[in-house]
Amino acid sequence: MIDSLLRRDGFGLAYMKVAFRPHGEPMEFIIPARAMQEVGRLIGSDNSEVEFTVTSSGTHALFKMGTIEMFHSLCQAHFRISDR
Repeated sequence: MIDSLLRRDGFGLAYMKVAFRPHGEPMEFIIPARAMQEVGRLIGSDNSEVEFTVTSSGTHALFKMGTIEMFHSLCQAHFRISDR
């Protein structure tokens, strides 16, 4: 399945489409830019598979990359994406 990711930091937005295997009901959430930067740094350039889980409360995310696990709080705001 292909879906969209949007990243926002103090300077702007980053938008990308990714392939993933969803489990459960669709949901919307915002991952802090700092968390995504850290995940990207840990993956490096080898494009390792990342397992991603959102807690049932929808307030935290868990990233698993091999033997590494990262737990981050999710942003509690919502953004509207336009097709410009």
